[in-house]
Amino acid sequence: MPRTTIGDRNRKAKIHQREVSRLRRQIEKLDGITEAQIATLKKLQKAQEKGAPVQVASLADWKDLHAMGVVREVDGAAILTSIGVDVLDAESES
Repeated sequence: MPRTTIGDRNRKAKIHQREVSRLRRQIEKLDGITEAQIATLKKLQKAQEKGAPVQVASLADWKDLHAMGVVREVDGAAILTSIGVDVLDAESES
């Protein structure tokens, strides 16, 4: 049976707290998503369906979308994440 030291427990607690804080910040950013950013996500989704991904350099709000976790970069192209798809699904339902 592995033994856990107090130092290990403290380290793991700090790691867990950082992860919870990061997720909280990400959710706060997602709650504040603008109509323009949703339009950008729709544009990205249509481009992906056509097989012509949009370049990150052409997106004005790339950093905000990336911070929200809805878009990631692959070889200079912006790709929707599963969170981005969920956001678009939630918007289409409302």
